[in-house]
Amino acid sequence: MKRMLAVMFMLMSFSMISISQIQAIEFVDDLNTVLLLHMNETKGDTVMDASRNFSNCTQNRTNVVSGVFGNAKSFNGFNSSLNGKLNNASFIYGDYTLEAWIKTTSTQGGRIFTTGGDGVGLYVAGNGYGFFDMGINNGPGTSASNWNGKKVNDGQWHHVVGVKSANIVTLYVDGKIDFVKSVLQSPLYSQSYTIGAGFDGVIDEIRISNCARYPHKRLLGDADGNGFLQARDVSLIMQYACGLITITDFTTLWAMDISKNGTISAYDASLLLKAIAGLIELSNTTQLNQNYPNPFNPSTNITFSIKKLTNVKLDVYNMLGQLVKSLVDEEKMPGTYSIKFDANNLPSGTYMSCLKTNESFETKRMILVK
Repeated sequence: MKRMLAVMFMLMSFSMISISQIQAIEFVDDLNTVLLLHMNETKGDTVMDASRNFSNCTQNRTNVVSGVFGNAKSFNGFNSSLNGKLNNASFIYGDYTLEAWIKTTSTQGGRIFTTGGDGVGLYVAGNGYGFFDMGINNGPGTSASNWNGKKVNDGQWHHVVGVKSANIVTLYVDGKIDFVKSVLQSPLYSQSYTIGAGFDGVIDEIRISNCARYPHKRLLGDADGNGFLQARDVSLIMQYACGLITITDFTTLWAMDISKNGTISAYDASLLLKAIAGLIELSNTTQLNQNYPNPFNPSTNITFSIKKLTNVKLDVYNMLGQLVKSLVDEEKMPGTYSIKFDANNLPSGTYMSCLKTNESFETKRMILVK
């Protein structure tokens, strides 16, 4: 009874939210941030890097316009760009995440962010396609392009993210997985970078990280990211649902969409309230466990759990990005499954188990020793 009264009290408290509580949550600097451009921090022709690496860039024929957070940069699709050099490129040989806020109506496409010489970056496809794309380098098999992906040239603001983890690239648009592809391993060997070359539109935020930032790694319902479910998380969900605050971080948006219906609403807040009151249990929809044994020879068991009915793909790739074996490709009921992977005909080496559902994507490294 006391729990239910507490739930009712928190629900009533949302009627007291005022416009003065409006806040915007921008990309933030942390130990994994290599580059962070808010676009509204400038000195003359220099756009300042808000990370601790001071990788500032020089603007060329860009204009100042209104963005998601204060001012942003407008690019003309012809000869405007931002150009700089990464002072800390320690992410070159490992995992990394590229993300930005963009708005465009152009059909010509263009580069959101690229590094010089190796073609690594984020793009909007041209020729009228308008989908979001990520390139790993200029070689074959190293671009993640979803020809049926979400179009981002509709004149609306979109949060676009490209995540490279080992030889797997995952594209996110507005917090949702848009495409997953295995690619050939290729180091990012250039420190120079360009923003907006050939891009006809507006770019507000750019963040480059030397890690794979996955939205499904966040505790479901943990809106403020402190690792606990509490009244503040409910308040943030309600404020966002009412349009009182803007959330840009796709990890946070994933955590707030508790019902996983693509919309953050009062229903999500009510689910979280019930979870806090101990009436229901919230859990992430999927979990891929480390294979056992690992290292292994010649076979190992891969276990995964799903919390609701969903399409499941469980594949194994080698470190060249080649599909070795498809273990599961069907709709599965909620539960825990153990799949045997037989590597009798494979050479020793490192392999990746990859679990994909309608809402998430996870990978684990497996070592075969013969």
